[in-house]
Amino acid sequence: MKPKFKKEFVNPNPQEFYKTVAVIRDLKLNPSCEHGPTILFERNGSRFFSCSAYRCRKLCPFYLSEEEWIPPEEALLASPNSKKRKMMPNDDDNVKRNNDSNKNMPSLPPPTQRDMGEAQYHFTEQTVNFFIKLFQDVGISNIICIGTPSLHHFFKRHPSLKIDSFLLDIDERLIQQFPATECAYYNMCNHHFFDDGRNGRENYDKFLQNSESLAIVTDPPFGAKVELIWNGALSSVQKDFRQYHSQSSNRCEVLWIFPYFMEGHILNKCPDSNLKMSDYKVLYKNHPKFKEKAEGSGNGKSSPVRIFTTIPLSLMKLPPDLYRYCDICQKWVERRNLHCDLCKTCPTKDGGETYIHCLSCKRCVKSTWSHCESPCGTCHLINAQCPTSNSSTINRINKKINDNSSMVIKPMASVGSKFKKSKKKALK
Repeated sequence: MKPKFKKEFVNPNPQEFYKTVAVIRDLKLNPSCEHGPTILFERNGSRFFSCSAYRCRKLCPFYLSEEEWIPPEEALLASPNSKKRKMMPNDDDNVKRNNDSNKNMPSLPPPTQRDMGEAQYHFTEQTVNFFIKLFQDVGISNIICIGTPSLHHFFKRHPSLKIDSFLLDIDERLIQQFPATECAYYNMCNHHFFDDGRNGRENYDKFLQNSESLAIVTDPPFGAKVELIWNGALSSVQKDFRQYHSQSSNRCEVLWIFPYFMEGHILNKCPDSNLKMSDYKVLYKNHPKFKEKAEGSGNGKSSPVRIFTTIPLSLMKLPPDLYRYCDICQKWVERRNLHCDLCKTCPTKDGGETYIHCLSCKRCVKSTWSHCESPCGTCHLINAQCPTSNSSTINRINKKINDNSSMVIKPMASVGSKFKKSKKKALK
């Protein structure tokens, strides 16, 4: 059965995306599109196969309902002319790419900024230097860079650092910039290596074999489903590394760059990851909101991008001019992230003003929130209108949140006249 291709593309409803669940199973059971094995999704009782890398049908139009999918082995038995049939596009149809690398190490091509596919934002020099110092402090000398070309490019330009790296990326332009022994054309959502004539999978395996201590660094699009990132790339690379290095002395750490408000979603969807969130704020050169000026006090909003890592947070020393060490939590935190004796943690997540403990809710909340005694009995934004009478406020807030974030604002009651107007502007 051939896959259905929809001619017209309609922007997905964010609320619809919340309800779309990826079915994690052996990808060999799924059909393939030009970006490798597809993912089986479930939404509103229906199940369908779609591209793992792109949510936008303009970028990949593949769509096939589960009922219409005929596995190849069943198709072979069903048709006497099966040997002449092609179920899916063949990798041999891919255009052969230039194997010659530029020995002069040219600059990276202009980044694409498609949040429904490649969303390339390059780290600032300050952030890159932090990574370098971290790797040196914890004794890591080999890096798998998944969707982090600026980091890989920096390592190759500075061989004196003695940090060897291998780039995995879905952008074909980037693959042209480096020798075949240093990169591979790759889809992080399904751990698929494209057949581009450069032996990417073989070179990747050789790199892992020669790596004694490894860090996997990934900076995926914020709209990507976290379960695909973890099961597709991160856990797969870990397993590949362990095949060559079974001893526990060979370290294999993960550094996942993602927004702080996705913490609950990562912990829920990736329970076996052992990831912890660092307070370090990741900055980008070419992101309109998360540039270097955001790190200062009073120059724009603070970057919400953090590092989720398997490296013990006590070993991640952060810049002392912007962070402090909490002796109780035994980790470095943002300087305004004060310890709460009741919560027994440093609770501030957003890098802004210190969270305030609510005795009624028994948790710390943002300073722009206040407790509503009746009828909702919970904390929420000051002056936020009750969604039971008018849901426009909550809907507007939810649209600000990333498509697959688990932290959707729940309906709450109106604060009422007894609360004073906040001195801070609430989320508009």
